Amino acid sequence: MNDIVRIWHEGWNDAHAAIVPAELTQKRTAESLEKRAKDNLANFRVMLADGKVAAFHMIKGDELDQLFVDRAYRGKGAAKALIDDAEEILLENGTKTAWLACAIGNERAAAFYRKAGWIFTREIPLPVYVESGSFTLNVWRFEKRLA
Repeated sequence: MNDIVRIWHEGWNDAHAAIVPAELTQKRTAESLEKRAKDNLANFRVMLADGKVAAFHMIKGDELDQLFVDRAYRGKGAAKALIDDAEEILLENGTKTAWLACAIGNERAAAFYRKAGWIFTREIPLPVYVESGSFTLNVWRFEKRLA
């Protein structure tokens, strides 16, 4: 669990801290992510490398909800292997069209999703998980037809 939380916290901050409201960044603590991970453990899939967690994804319904790669494994094919795995699981679960949310301004992730065949469909307001209260963030919605 510690590796998942560390990868998630580092990855989230690397990708989002400079582009989302400070209020949301303050709420994205390692503790809040650990609670969320524990609450959603059945929805996680991890990828191991060198005997440790190198990356993970989390699926919720038809959504690829989270996908993060350890800094040491970025740019080495881990994300592609992980998104392929997520798509396979979504398809096995009966999903015909999968979707994911990408923070507006996260150009690196958006480029990766496009390269993997995901299509930007629109900007949407998305209620995002926070431990206390609620928070809505406008995001880019990407979709991919799987079947």
